Amino acid sequence: MYKMKLPLSGPQRTELCNLFDLRANGWFHYISFLQAIKKHTPGEHISPCVFDIHTKRLHRKAGPTSQALTVFDFLLELKTLLLKKHKTLRSSFKIFDLNRSGYVEETELRTSLGQLGYALSDQDFLDILQVFDRSQAQRVSFDDFKTTLLTL
Repeated sequence: MYKMKLPLSGPQRTELCNLFDLRANGWFHYISFLQAIKKHTPGEHISPCVFDIHTKRLHRKAGPTSQALTVFDFLLELKTLLLKKHKTLRSSFKIFDLNRSGYVEETELRTSLGQLGYALSDQDFLDILQVFDRSQAQRVSFDDFKTTLLTL
């Protein structure tokens, strides 16, 4: 990591190292780092997500039965649970849309995830919300919900 001579402060370097230490064993996953950098090259469309969901680690266990370590793991686990319980993404979305507005607001998403047994840290919740909110409208439409879960 130090050989790359990136203009980072000590805490920034530590955060970057922790982010790409995928197995929490002290080893920096250089390939994942390069893939994340490649995705953000100038001239290309930048995703509203400023992190790679495959490498962004959760700050703590998402729930008592959750095995998710990364945002990607969590979303895949959530998708599997929802499809097992509700059979379709449309019926799953309706479970999250508590006020029946056609959108899932931040509070509805937090409440619904809690009802499913997930207890995310505030930062992990905001990361998950950022992934779902593809249109950056501060709420999740069915299209955003569907696209997020279908592209895993």
